[in-house]
Amino acid sequence: MPNHVHLLVGGMPRNAMLRQVESWKKWSAMKINQSLGRSGRFWQDESFDPLVRNEASFGMFRRYIADNPVRARLRKGEFVAWRREE
Repeated sequence: MPNHVHLLVGGMPRNAMLRQVESWKKWSAMKINQSLGRSGRFWQDESFDPLVRNEASFGMFRRYIADNPVRARLRKGEFVAWRREE
């Protein structure tokens, strides 16, 4: 997405996940700012981090993420999508 990122990750306690997200945001902001020749804040402070409580909600979040470029009317090449095949 051109202005935000969606991730569906798990497998660690909430506090560890919050630290991991902070690390990703710090590293990616540094790299993006370098690429754009700028400095300063890049990402918003808050994150939307709902809990996946069951298989149905997992599927709902996967569909939401997959459909996001369509809702944003992005064309192929204007976004990057990756998912692990099961």
